[in-house]
Amino acid sequence: MIAHIQLELEALYTLAQELTVGGPVIFDCSFDMTIDDDDISIVQIHRNSGTYLLTIEGSGDNMALALRSTEITDLLITLPSPMYLTVGKTMKIGDSVEA
Repeated sequence: MIAHIQLELEALYTLAQELTVGGPVIFDCSFDMTIDDDDISIVQIHRNSGTYLLTIEGSGDNMALALRSTEITDLLITLPSPMYLTVGKTMKIGDSVEA
């Protein structure tokens, strides 16, 4: 079990690095849902035979981003809200930076 947790955590860490340095991440699908009046966007990402979820809750200063394992449901990495995040080629999240 410890080895499995370590592998999942390493995969989440690698994915978090790719997102935070501005690299595009190809996603399989995304959907929106509302839980207790909170809007949540969920992006499903397949990586190295694993499935991971990027969840985006709220907006603006109240935005919360997390990368989640689907195999170990309690395992997640919370990311700071970025000013600009690119997922895939067309999906933009956050405020754009103007020159």
